[in-house]
Amino acid sequence: LWRDKAARDALASERSAALVRATDALHHESAGRQQAEQTLRRRDLMPRGLMDAIPQMVFVLYRDGTGEFLNQRWHAYTGGDATFCRDNGLARVHPDDVAAVRRCWLRATEHIGPFVAEFRVRGKDDRYRWFLAQSFPLAEAGEDAARWVGTLTDIDDIRRADAALRESE
Repeated sequence: LWRDKAARDALASERSAALVRATDALHHESAGRQQAEQTLRRRDLMPRGLMDAIPQMVFVLYRDGTGEFLNQRWHAYTGGDATFCRDNGLARVHPDDVAAVRRCWLRATEHIGPFVAEFRVRGKDDRYRWFLAQSFPLAEAGEDAARWVGTLTDIDDIRRADAALRESE
């Protein structure tokens, strides 16, 4: 009887020690995971903060034209509209410019090259302004480009000044 009790106590002690070790390992793993998540969040915030500080609209688009990211300048111009991320971004493009934008985008994605185009984008006031889009493929190591990173620069004042100069000549 005593041997059985001693064996049970030893087994219980061994199991308790194993549980303590497993609990410590889980806490260590959880702390490591939390630290990794914080590091990833900090890495993610820094580029987003930089992209929001750039004086142009910044975007990241997939090959199919749907978006991954739009900076705050896009949201301020469109009133928070994220349609550039859906519907291949064409919902806010002037109807007369859609075909040319689509052709330029297809050429860029087929040749995995830059996307450069001038077109009008509708703002939250429902007025169109001219923008210069410049986007370049972003390829992961050993892979084809899956995303394009770019900017939209407001060139409306320049376009209007050029038109006024041509009219005055």
